[in-house]
Formats: sequence, C-alpha cells, structure tokens
Amino acid sequence: MGIIEQDRERYRQIFGERDKQKDYWVYSICALCYNECAIRVRVVNGRPVAVEGVPDSSRGTGGGLCAKGVTALMDGYSPNRILYPVKRTNPKKGLYEDPKWQRISWEEALDTITEKLVEARKKDPRVTCFGFTPGPTGGMKANVSFARFMPAYGSTSMVAGGPGVMCGTSAHHIGALQYAAWDIIPDYRYCNYVLRCGGNEGWGGGRHAASTIGQAAAARERGMRMKVMDPQGFTVGYKGEEWIPVLPATDIAVFLAIANLIANEIGIYDKEYIRHRTNGAYLIGPDRLFVRDEKDQKPLLFDEADGKVKTYDDPTLKQPAIEGKFTVHGVESRPAFALIKEHLRQYEPSWASEVSTVPEETIRRLARELVEEARIGSFIEINGVKVPYRPACVVGYRGLQTHQNSFHQYTAMHQINVLLGNQDVCGGLLGSGTVRSLGYPETGGFKFAPYGGYDGMLVAGVWFSQPPWPPRKPSGPGNNINFCDIFSHTGVNVYPYGEDWEELWNNAGRPFEPEVLFTYGGNVAMNIVRPEAAARFLEKVPFAFALQPFHNETTEGFCDIVLPEAHYLEVLDISSSFGVLYNYPIGLDTWSFHVRMPVTEPRGEARDIQDVTYDLADRLGIRADYDELMDDYYDFKLARQASGETEVPRIIEPGEKVTNIERVDRTLKYHFGKERGLEWFRDNGYLNWEKKPEECYWRWFVDARIPVYFVGHEEDREEVKSRAE
Repeated sequence: MGIIEQDRERYRQIFGERDKQKDYWVYSICALCYNECAIRVRVVNGRPVAVEGVPDSSRGTGGGLCAKGVTALMDGYSPNRILYPVKRTNPKKGLYEDPKWQRISWEEALDTITEKLVEARKKDPRVTCFGFTPGPTGGMKANVSFARFMPAYGSTSMVAGGPGVMCGTSAHHIGALQYAAWDIIPDYRYCNYVLRCGGNEGWGGGRHAASTIGQAAAARERGMRMKVMDPQGFTVGYKGEEWIPVLPATDIAVFLAIANLIANEIGIYDKEYIRHRTNGAYLIGPDRLFVRDEKDQKPLLFDEADGKVKTYDDPTLKQPAIEGKFTVHGVESRPAFALIKEHLRQYEPSWASEVSTVPEETIRRLARELVEEARIGSFIEINGVKVPYRPACVVGYRGLQTHQNSFHQYTAMHQINVLLGNQDVCGGLLGSGTVRSLGYPETGGFKFAPYGGYDGMLVAGVWFSQPPWPPRKPSGPGNNINFCDIFSHTGVNVYPYGEDWEELWNNAGRPFEPEVLFTYGGNVAMNIVRPEAAARFLEKVPFAFALQPFHNETTEGFCDIVLPEAHYLEVLDISSSFGVLYNYPIGLDTWSFHVRMPVTEPRGEARDIQDVTYDLADRLGIRADYDELMDDYYDFKLARQASGETEVPRIIEPGEKVTNIERVDRTLKYHFGKERGLEWFRDNGYLNWEKKPEECYWRWFVDARIPVYFVGHEEDREEVKSRAE
C-alpha cells in the first residue's frame, strides 16, 4: 500500500462513517490568521458549503466570523492548489523563473529529500537551513510540528524570514520577559483608559482580532476613554476621543518623558509592584551589575523591614528597598529602580516634544490622566477573589516595533505600565491568550503556569521554542547562520537575507555553506521586503524543498521539490488546540478547547505536515528525539517540572511510532480523560469550562519578577561587541 493509500485508510477508519452522511456539520478551527477562531463547517454530499462561527464558544467572536474565515472554502476549491508532489526541471533559479514543474510520486519526492538531508547531516547538520512561519492554511503547525523537527535533526540554521522578522520580534520578546505571553491586550472588560500607539487590536486587526472587536465596542459603550497616538488618524484614530499625531519612530521620546513625569514629578506609582514583582529592588554595584550573594550568587536586596541585606528569595523578605544607597561587600550599591528613576530625569517633556512633534502640554496631560485613571493601590473582588485593579494602560504593536529602535521603544512603553502596576491585573494589560491554567476541573489535566526561573525572573510555562529567559550567552560567530550566536539576547532577524550577509559571513570565516533549505509557510522571497536580497541567498542553496498549499515566488523561483500541503479543512491538527500563548480566550472569557478536525478527505495527494515530518523523521532515524520534543510541548513539561513534578509522564513512550491520528487521540485523553479522546471531540465538538480570576489575573498569584533592569545586556556588552567586531 502506497503512502497516500495508507493516509486515506487511516482517515476513513475514524471519519469514514461520518462522511457517508449527505448533510453534516463539523466543529473545527480556522487557520487563515493567528487568531484561529472556532468554526463549524457544513458538508453536503461530501463538499464543504458553509463556514460559521460557534455561538457557544469563547474562541473567537462567539458566533460571528470575519470575511476571511467565511470565504475559506474558496482556498479549498482553488484551481491553484498544489495537489501532487512536483520537481523542478529548469536548473536556473531566480525570481520569476519558470521552474518547469514535473509531477512525481510521494515515494520519489521523499527518497530524494531524505538522501539530501542524510548527506547534509553527515557533513554538518548546520548546512541544512530551516525557514518557517505560519502560512496560508498552516495555523500553529509551523510553531510546533515543524519547529521541533529542526532541533531533532540537529541544525541551528534558522532562516526565518517573512512575518517572523517583519511582524512582532520585539513585541514577542518583551511579551515573554514581562508577560510570559506572545503579545498584550487591554483588559477591555474593566479597563477605563487606553493610550493606544501603533496597533489596532479591538478594531479589526492584531492579536485576538475577532474577540476584541466585541470587547472594545462594549468598553466604548460603557465609557472607556481611548487616546490614539499614531502617525495616521484613520483606522483606530477616528475611534478615539483624541488623535495625537506623532512623528514615526519617535514614540519612545514621549514614553520616556511620561515615565519621567510619573516617577519624578507626579510621584505616584505602584511601589509595591516594583518592590515585589520586578527586579527594581535588586542592588546594583559600581560595575552596573547585580550585587550577588558570595555563596550562592543570587541577587541581593535590602529589606527595609529589618535593615538587612537578603537574597531575592529569602522567605523573611518583607519590604525591599527601591531607593537609597547601601554598602554591601565593601562597595556602595543602589536598587535598580533608583538608577532608572535617576536616568529618566533627562527626558524632559520639552525635549520629547521637539523630537516627536507631540505638544509638551499633551505629554504632561497624558501622564496625569494615566496616573489618575490607574487607581494605584486599589483592589476589586471578582467571583470572591480579591485582585489589584489598575484600569489604565499604554498599548501598541507593530507600529512601535518595526523600526531600528524597536526593542528600546517597545520596552520604554512598558516602563510606563510597570509604573502603573497594571500588568496581568484587572483592568490593565493582559498577556494574549491565557498563560496560566489551573487545569480542566474533571481531570486536572491541561495545567500550566509561568514561574520564577534564574534570578527569580519570569519564565513562560509554555513557549514555542527556547524561552527568552535566561538569555543565551554569546558564542559565535559560526554556530548560527543568522548571527543569533553573537546577538544572543534577540530572537529572529533578517539574516541571511540581509544585503550585507555575504560580507559578514566572509568576515566570520564562512564556517559552513548552506546546502539544503526546508521551508514551510510564508513566502520568504517576498515577505522580507527586499526580494533581490533574499534571492541572492536563496539561489545559492544547492537543494531546496517546501511544503505548501499554493505556489509562490519562493517555490517557483528557488525550490527543487514542492510537496502539497492539505488545506486546513482537510487536516486533523492538535497543535492549534495548544496555542495557549496567543489564540486562547482572553480575560475572563470561558475556556473553550477545540480541535482542528478534517471535514473531508484531502484533495489529490495533499498531506498534513505532521504525517510528512513523521515520515522524514523515520527515514532519518530521529523519530525518538522528535517525539520527545513534541511530548515536552504537549505535556507542558517545562511548567510542570518548575512546579515541582520530578517525573512527567510521557504521552508517547520511547520507541513507539504513532501516527498523527494516534498522537491526537492520546494527547486528548492525557489531558481530559480516557473517555474524551479523538472520537469524543469528533462527535461533540469542544469543551467549555469557567475561567478563574487567578488564571486570568495571575500576576500576584505567581512568585516571579520581571526585568526592568536588563542586566544581561550589561553582562554581555563587551563580549557581544568584541565578537561582532
């Protein structure tokens, strides 16, 4: 039995009887954007004919669906879909070259790909490059199924491109460090004041586009005030009570001036939050580094309650100082916040006005309004649980961080939110998705939470790749083709598609040459903004292959083999069910757990990426390593070990080789009980249960701090500089 016949037979064993009906509905998950809303699809005579939202689900709009989601059927029926494996017969590569495709079998395609991957791995795994981003119908599979294939293979050559570079690099990095989340969203249910800068979540775009539209509309109706600081005045600007024009990329000046006014002039800020939930109380020595305990090297603080110096995790710690001078180990030290507060004094509103074009009085007024509306020190009781109440925030997204100063600009914005103490508390800013779950009530499964890691800093309990904390140490050049081994505090970047990559790679001694490229999702040749620069790299890679539902400039110009990916209405996918960082119900919305179910068999010979990567893993002899990495994600191993579990049971035992269908079934039963496996979700659709305030407003229920003083940058400053030079 051939590869496709085996796939289809496995499908029919689970879905064959359902598909014999002339008219039926299937619950699933949309895949046409990051929000991945809950959907239900009507199938008549074996053909999908309608897509709708799910009224009783919090995953999405609660019954509505955007135009893109409704028209998803068009992609499934598109005559431009890739339905069979093809190979290039035109040896010339380049933008807009005709590849002269020739249809081949899956067996030939996988044989050729395996041969190239084996040869490259024997030489040096780094010569195989991997580029991925969620694509036209791929959903979360890029971040889970594909992303774990790369380390199992042994390569460090990440060549992201596309949205991974141009979208939210700084936002995701700071989101992880300060919110344990991919992004941030105002708590529209309780927020009374929003200063929005360069983003439109709640107005048809951004993270949680569908659900936040209704939440933001309801907030406006009950009187939430919104000021919009943005270079352009339409989209979100016309919805606010005030539009504040600003020169592009100068928001940082306004942010720093507002922080200065709050900390040094108004003088009202959340001191308790800074003391207990940031590293603002950590003592800094004259070398600008943490003063550490001589025995265990933990950062030290000064406890005003008894006048003693203690480690950050000392159980007797009561009132960490955030101002003053203290002698420790014979040298004078000061709390990090005291240094920050002093540093902010230079950023006068008059200076910020000259830089940004925002009037000085407007800057002063915004600072006053934020402090007044934040109600610092107040609490609210929700469902019997008392939580801090800070109903004001500053929020932004892509407009802030698609500039060269993106990290500094985005971090400066959050400096204001730190001063207000509004992070992951009622009315303030919430991490997108839900980053803490106390578990499904009936089984205790599906349980995860952020935690305090190295130096007590916040670590995301669930993350798609290596969490940004603790930061990696610089080790290059030579290990990473994108120089992340030098700039180790960053995420992905433009390299190797940058115009100066060849020059920099020469300077690094050309440690290895890329020989194989595996791309999934996206269209790097065009997504990277400068197609010619991307083409210069792509056309030099001897062998490239891709898994895609549609051809694009990258496949046609540079790929030697293209494998057909099944449309998202044709696949069984558990990865999107675990996209807890950014597509789970936000705020106090109920938990709604869905599974992406196939509504019909795949057309032609299209396949799901999980089946393809399993086949390749088997051929390469890396299946055990791949399954272990997959298990670590789906069983929430990182978060569970941090909570004290020494042994986390596996979903797939070592040595087992399961199919995608079996993995989905076992994962569901692992978390929700033996009676709620794949067949239960096929027949019942989804699970709802109430979300607790401690899950939504988790900040003061988790013993972890966030960085306001980025000591790692100071520690590695000279090392990064010397390696870069």
